This record gives sequence, C-alpha cells and structure tokens, in this order.
Amino acid sequence: HMSVYGYHRKTTPRLDTASDILFYNNVYSPTTQTRSSIVRMLTPAFGINTERFYEEGSIITAMRESGFQTYWISNQRPIGQYESLVTKIALSSDAYIPENTADYGTVTPYDEVLIPEFKKTLNDSAPKKFIVLHLLGTHSAYSYRYPEEFEKFKGKSSSKFDHERAHKRFNTYDNAIIYNDYFLKKIYQNLQDLKQPSYMIYFSDHGDEVYGSIDFSGHSQENPTKTMYDIPFFIWMNDAFKSRFNAEYLPHNPYKLNEFFHTFSDLNGIRFKGFDSTKSIFYQQDTSKLRKFDNGRYYKDVP
Repeated sequence: HMSVYGYHRKTTPRLDTASDILFYNNVYSPTTQTRSSIVRMLTPAFGINTERFYEEGSIITAMRESGFQTYWISNQRPIGQYESLVTKIALSSDAYIPENTADYGTVTPYDEVLIPEFKKTLNDSAPKKFIVLHLLGTHSAYSYRYPEEFEKFKGKSSSKFDHERAHKRFNTYDNAIIYNDYFLKKIYQNLQDLKQPSYMIYFSDHGDEVYGSIDFSGHSQENPTKTMYDIPFFIWMNDAFKSRFNAEYLPHNPYKLNEFFHTFSDLNGIRFKGFDSTKSIFYQQDTSKLRKFDNGRYYKDVP
C-alpha cells in the first residue's frame, strides 16, 4: 500500500521524491509472524532454535564486537507474547531505550516520540554508532498509529469487499502509511548533515493482508496471503559511505530476508563463520527459483 511501490493512492509523498534511496521491490519475509521472522532476520541462527541466539548473537552483538556503540530505541513495549526474542536482542545493546509500555492493540504514543532520543543519540560523543529504531509503524489497530491530521482517506475504499469494516480498516491502514512516511522523512532529514560514513536501512518483519485478497485484515500463519509476506526494503547511504562500499544496485533482486544477516555483514564489512557473500541482496540471486516460505508453501500458491 505504498505509492513509492506503485500503489494507486499517494500514501508515501515524501519517499516518492527521495532520489537517493535504493528501493528493492522483490523482498519478502520468511514467515508471517514477528517471533519467527525476527530470529531469522537479525541473527545468524537461520532456524527457529532461539537458544542459538545466546551462542551466536545478533546484529547488535556483531556491531558491538566491531567497535560500535549500540542503541535500541523502541516504541514497542519491552515484553509481550510475540516480542520475547526482540526484547532479548534489544537488551544486548549498550543502551536500550523503550518509549512505550502499552500493547500495540491499544492507544500508544506515535512513532515520532522516538525522534528526540534519536537526535540525542546522533549527538552522542561515541565515534561509531549503530542505532535501531523499532517502530509501531502500521501495526493493527491501524487507527491508533497516527494523529488526526493524517486521516486523509475516509468513506468507501477500493477494497473488493464492500462492507463497512473492510472500508474502515483499508482507509486507516493507508492513513497509517502516510504517517509512517512522515516519520521516515524526519529521520532522513536528520541524517543529511552527517559527515561520517552513514547509512539507513528500513524493512518490515512481515506484511499485512488488508481486505485485498481475502475478507480479512492482519496476518496469520494458518491462512497466509502474498501481502503478509511482501515487505518494503530500502537503503540510503551518504556519499562518504558510498565511497567505501561499492555494490551493484539490483532493485528487482528476489530476496527472502532469512538471509539478511549476510546482507548486513556485507554492508558493514563484517565476516563470520558461515558468511556467504552470494546470499547478500547486493549479489544477483537466482531468478528462476520459486519463492518458498519456511512453512513449505510456495508464493504462487497463496492468494
């Protein structure tokens, strides 16, 4: 539902005009659930055995061991049924800064609550910094994710399911994306003045179905759709970073994010036992290979 990816509503007006961001349009999550996708994305433990996290660490421990001061600034509550591993990874950072203790299904602070702490962290005296911003983004309930001035879409939507709940959820989801675009622009603006080599990566741990293929909104492991797997993924690098990291931009590269740790290591010049540069998004992947999810199902077979 992002216009920067071709969606018919103008939901990302700020990203639409960002000419220096590398957008990848063929990236998908290995699962439709946070708990199982995060362990595959942010750690080298590519299975679901969370015990390996304690042995092998995560992107946070990799950066700490590389001499970076690490920060995890979050608008998601520290402990939750589906966030246990996320919390473990967050707590391994040098500074863990939670800005919200409410469940995402209730009224919560908007993501811009992270910006003052983000600015403060950018001005920290540490010579090398790695910062994670953990957003609520477009988590359901969508109407809680944005202030009133971002309520652009109302009334009948383009959902093929013509009932009040479908139109309301469809519209509030799109409004949440407009606000998310606004938030990302604020972060992007704060990065423009950095002189040291710097980059920003944005991606989601999974997508949502919003009354597009089936009469349902949210995500489900039991009844998945393509939009629960399809995710945005983009990278911004300043000129100082690009002068050090020379990689081919492959916007249509098919990429499943259970191999993100290879991309992350490639980007940061980190090497670990098992590192494979051919599993990086900067390396041309096999386009003839059918998309297969970790539950054994194929992308072509889900609605």
